[in-house]
Amino acid sequence: MGLNIKNLRIVSPAFTAGDRIPKRYTSEGENVSPALEWSGLPSGTQQLALICHDPDAPMPRGFTHWVLYGIPATVNQLAEADGPHHYYFE
Repeated sequence: MGLNIKNLRIVSPAFTAGDRIPKRYTSEGENVSPALEWSGLPSGTQQLALICHDPDAPMPRGFTHWVLYGIPATVNQLAEADGPHHYYFE
């Protein structure tokens, strides 16, 4: 079964969709990653990759802040500042 994008959800308890990311999670603050939670993966998913891309960054194609991959499909959240310590990080 393929991905139905309508079912895929990723949220952060740290802020609401469409709001500005709190300063704590930026280079002007503590620069830690916010907690993330996701659901709606298609059956048969084995691993995940999460990409934090900022299309509004003042660069021609935006800016990719980080990439996490190798996340088992049984995991459905990352705690604040948790990503690079447990998964492959670039």
